Amino acid sequence: MAKKKRIMIQVLSPTKVLFTGSAIAVTSFNEQGRFDILPYHANFISIITKNLIVHSDGKNRRKIDIKTGVLHCKNNIVKVFVDITGE
Repeated sequence: MAKKKRIMIQVLSPTKVLFTGSAIAVTSFNEQGRFDILPYHANFISIITKNLIVHSDGKNRRKIDIKTGVLHCKNNIVKVFVDITGE
């Protein structure tokens, strides 16, 4: 069986790390609807809403509820910044 390609993920709030690890995919939502980030995805940035789903393998996933955040994907690393307020 071939080893599945993975992507590194960090979910950060201003005060703590909510998640760090690798996964086979990340799913979230923006104003256009649902989208997926897969390993070696093109550079991408988006404001996200609702939640973030980290697919650790074909069966296991972790859902992180958020109001809004910023998702940034570059060099096979997804960084998600949540609970950010501008003053």
